[in-house]
Order: sequence, then structure tokens, then C-alpha cells
Amino acid sequence: MTFPRARASVLSILLAGTALSVAASAADGAAPAAPAFAAGDAQPSGLIMNGLLLASAKAGERYVAVGEYGHVALSDDQGKTWRQAKLVPSQATLTSVAFVDAQNGWAAGHDKTILATTDGGETWTLQYSRDIAAASGLKLEPRGRAEPAPAPVDGAPPADGAEAMPPADDVAANDGISTDEGDFVEGDITGSEVEPDIPFLGIVFTSPAHGIAVGGFNFAAETKDGGKTWAPRRLVKTASDDFHLNAAFKGPNGSLYVPSEQGQIYRSLDNGATWDIVQTAYEGSFWNGLTLADGSLLIVGMRGNTWRSTDNGTTWTQLADGVTPESIAGGTQLADGTIVLVGIGGLVMTSKDNGATWDTALSQTDRKGISAVMPGHDNLLLLFGEAGFSEKSLTPPQG
Repeated sequence: MTFPRARASVLSILLAGTALSVAASAADGAAPAAPAFAAGDAQPSGLIMNGLLLASAKAGERYVAVGEYGHVALSDDQGKTWRQAKLVPSQATLTSVAFVDAQNGWAAGHDKTILATTDGGETWTLQYSRDIAAASGLKLEPRGRAEPAPAPVDGAPPADGAEAMPPADDVAANDGISTDEGDFVEGDITGSEVEPDIPFLGIVFTSPAHGIAVGGFNFAAETKDGGKTWAPRRLVKTASDDFHLNAAFKGPNGSLYVPSEQGQIYRSLDNGATWDIVQTAYEGSFWNGLTLADGSLLIVGMRGNTWRSTDNGTTWTQLADGVTPESIAGGTQLADGTIVLVGIGGLVMTSKDNGATWDTALSQTDRKGISAVMPGHDNLLLLFGEAGFSEKSLTPPQG
């Protein structure tokens, strides 16, 4: 069984389909040494910086960007020049990347792919994939709603071993939500023909040993040994939906956040040991989030929705109401406190007053979708998305 691609990958599908056309240069102007590539490796190309790029991160002072075909790009001069990673043993679209220090990082993406690096992104190894999961025989967490135990006869107690019906609010809170899309329901197991094709959409590490990758149809995997082993994990066992887990990011004081659909945010206050679901007043999808310098949180998503929490995600207040109809995919905060959010339709919106007011003057005229943004060299914004890599001055054009 394979899930429909139309729902499988949220932003990466919306931004897909871009041709490669612009060369990337090495920091010293010389091409990196060509390793021996095997079948299935990301292929060497001087054109990756105009292909689909979906996520970026810092590895110490190095910048790392990831995207389609297993492409990983590296910059050691704050984005002035870029070069391709020497070896990536996957051609899966990579949707997310995270580093715990200058050397150790992970990237995740389609086909349940998780890659790891111990040399700042120069070379990568495959830690987890759809094939690895299928071969492992690990049982997936149930996806279907719990069924009530058979009614007792003449008031007799339930038979030994019968499961009681979960509390009413556990089921009622998700009433009407599909739990069987693509037949991914209770009883599916790995190591069989029904192994689902699920993309990871976010990855976060709380320490060099502990990390969680999240993705489509409420699927998550966790490692406690730096990625030597990964195992599927149901973040909230009482959740009976198949909502996508669209990203993952760290908050203050050991908190973690996973934006999801139907206005839901998965939250952990203990570095991922336990999770709950916070329901916001918004009823659409959240795509990403970030933690601001003051410790407050932003969650962003469909139709310009931007929400802030100042109490570790317990309550949320909408910002930027009516500023843009474009969906927001990611963002960053600059050293001077400016908040920068990017998204579909070339959206670049900024706030210099902690979210009180917003300006969309920096939005791209080509309307190509933007999925990630970083501060770069010479006071420029580095943009990654449908058109690959581009730079943007923080000073809007005059006239």
C-alpha cells in the first residue's frame, strides 16, 4: 500500500517541480573532491542551488540547506558561496535538518528517510528508511479508535483481558476525524506489503543521543542512542486521528512543539518524554514554528495564520490577522529582534515591533514559494524554496 502523494508531504509537495539551472560555487572556487557514488546516492551536480530547497540550519558557523533528490548544500561564508556535500546515500526529498553542534546533525525526509553526519554535513550515512523499517518487523502504533468492550450480560463484569472504553472526551474530541485514510489503521505492521510510504516533515534533537522525527499521518520515530536505532512512537496515545505532524522545534526550558492540523499543536514540557495536544482557536493547519529571543513562541500556517504563546504553549493569541492570504512556511528572528516569516507566493513579511505590526514589502515578485529563511552575509536574507536559493536585501526597493 502506498499513500496518495497529494497528502503525503504538505509544503514539499506544494513547492515541488522546479528545474535546476544555477551553479553553486565552492568557497575557494574549486570543485570538491569527487567521491565514489553508488546507485541511489544523491548525484553530484553544480546546479543544486536552483533546485527545490526546503530547510536550512547552522552547524556551528557553517550553513546547511537540504532539498529534493537528497541534495545537501554547504556554505562556510554565511551564504556567499555554496558547494554540494561530498556524499549523501539517498535521493529522497529532504524536508528538515537539525544539528546539535558543529559536527553532528541529522536530516529527514520522504520515504521515512533519516540521515546523519558527524563531519558538519560533508558526508552522511543512512540511519532509517522505509526499507529499513520494513525489514525491522517493528509493530506500528495503532491508528484506529479504541473499541468498547462487549457489553456485560445481566450486569456481569467484563471478561478477563477485555479493554474498557476510553474516557468519553478522548473519543469525542476527535469525533468525525478520519482514522482510516489509505487504510493506515490498527493492525498495520512493518515487515509486510502494507508498509506505508510516509514522509518525515520535521526532526528535532534534545541532546546528541535523543531525537524525534515527525511526519505524515501522525507518524513519529524516536532514537535514544544518537540514531543507531530508531523506533516508531505514538506521541499521544489517546490521539485517534491521522493528522500530519508538520514540523518540530525546541522551545525554552526543555519544551518541544509539533505543529499539526485542525489547529492542534503537540507539546512536550519534558524534552519529549511525555506529550499533550493543545487546541488553538484556529481550525486550519499549522506548518511550522519558532522560538523568539524573549522565550515566546510563534506558530505559523495556512492563510497567513500567525499565533503567539507566552506561557509555554498553553494559550495562543493571533498576530498579523488579515496581513496576508498567503500560507506561511517558516521564519527566523534577526539579531536586532526583527521577525522574518516566509511562505507561499513569494511571501516575505517582517515585524520590527515584536509582532505588533507587519510589513510585506520584501515579498518576492516572482511569487515562488519560500520554505525557509536565514540571516546571511552583508545584512542579507537567505531564502530557500521553490526557486532554490536566493538573497534578499533587508532594505526594500525605492519607488
